[in-house]
Amino acid sequence: MEIFIGTLVSATVQCLAVLVIGLAVWFFTGRATRFMRFCGLYRAPPTALVIGVVLGFAYSVSLLMVPAIWALSIGAGSVAADTAGGGQWSFAVLAVAALFQTAFSEELLFRGIIGKRLIAWKGFPVGNSIQAILFGLVHLALLRLASASLGIVILMVIATTILGFVAGWLNERRGQGSILPGWSLHGSANLLAYFWAGFALM
Repeated sequence: MEIFIGTLVSATVQCLAVLVIGLAVWFFTGRATRFMRFCGLYRAPPTALVIGVVLGFAYSVSLLMVPAIWALSIGAGSVAADTAGGGQWSFAVLAVAALFQTAFSEELLFRGIIGKRLIAWKGFPVGNSIQAILFGLVHLALLRLASASLGIVILMVIATTILGFVAGWLNERRGQGSILPGWSLHGSANLLAYFWAGFALM
C-alpha cells in the first residue's frame, strides 16, 4: 500500500508540475486559445485511440524481444524491479507509473506543450521531428544513468525518437490535434512492458 501511495503522489506531482509549465507557457504566449486546446487536452476520434493502443503494443513487444532490452526492463533500478515487493499493489503501482507518471506527463510536455509550439512555428514535418529528437535525447540521459550499454542506449534513443514522432503524427494527423492518441500509444506501450516485466519478476 505504501509503495502505491508513494507512486500515486509522485505521479500526481509530476503531472501537476508539467501542467504548471504548460500554464506558464500559455499565459505568456497563447492566451488567445483556451488552455486545454493549447495543450491538446481534448477528445480525439476513437479510431485514433485504437490505432495508438495497437501501435503501442506492437512497439513494446518488438523492443522486449531484444534480450538486452528485456534484461534492462527487469534489472535493478527498473520500474518492475522497484515494485516487485509491493505485493497485491504491485500492478496498481505499475499501472500508475506506466499511464501517468511517465506516459501522460511526457505526452503533455513533449507532444502538447513543446510539440504544438514547434509545429506552429516550423510546420509539421520539422516541428514534429524536433520534438521527437528532444524526446529521444531525454531518454539518452535516463539510460546513461541506468548504466545501459552504449549499443542499447543508441537503440533506445532511436526507438523513443520514433515513438515520439509517431505519437506526434497520430495526434496531429489522426487525432485532430488532441494528445490523447499519443497518450494511448505511449501508455499502452509502457503498460504492456511494465506488466510483462512485473509478471516475470513475480
